[in-house]
Amino acid sequence: MITKKLVYGWKYGLGVCILMLLAGCGKKKADTITISIPDYQEEYDILTEIAVEVTASPEGADLENLEYIVDSDGIAFSESGIYTGDLEGTFEIRVSCGDVESNTLTVTVVDKAGRAEAERKAEEERQAEEKRREAEAAAAEAEEKRLEEEQRRAENLAAQEEALSEEEDRIAREAMEDQESGDASIWIDSNP
Repeated sequence: MITKKLVYGWKYGLGVCILMLLAGCGKKKADTITISIPDYQEEYDILTEIAVEVTASPEGADLENLEYIVDSDGIAFSESGIYTGDLEGTFEIRVSCGDVESNTLTVTVVDKAGRAEAERKAEEERQAEEKRREAEAAAAEAEEKRLEEEQRRAENLAAQEEALSEEEDRIAREAMEDQESGDASIWIDSNP
């Protein structure tokens, strides 16, 4: 009888072990895994922690051996979610548990402060360029006015010189005419 009890005990123990293995020791295997980001944003700043929710079906499925997967080193995982590093880019994340993979989330990471600084500098450069162009336009306009004034003065001076030349010619003609008339008078006076 002792032998019978041992055989019975061995079969019983084996059956219990098989049942425990099939049942997963009380833990259910996940059929599907879903990840989501509450309050999802189009862009996240660098060096930011983002909460990620992981749900499995059936409810209560074993998620102890989750493997976090990302397509680049720009994202790190923590117990409460993901942490963006200091790299900008678009990253795809997902999780797996055994042979079950979750959906893929896309996270875009930007350096908001760096972009704001770059935009501020670009605006300053744009304003400086606009001021430079305005100054060039003002200088060109001033130069055009100076040249117009210089040309007006040159034209006035040429007109004055022409008038003076005409006046000198007129005086010289009158002097010649007076001299010719004076010579004629003298000639007449010297003959009698």
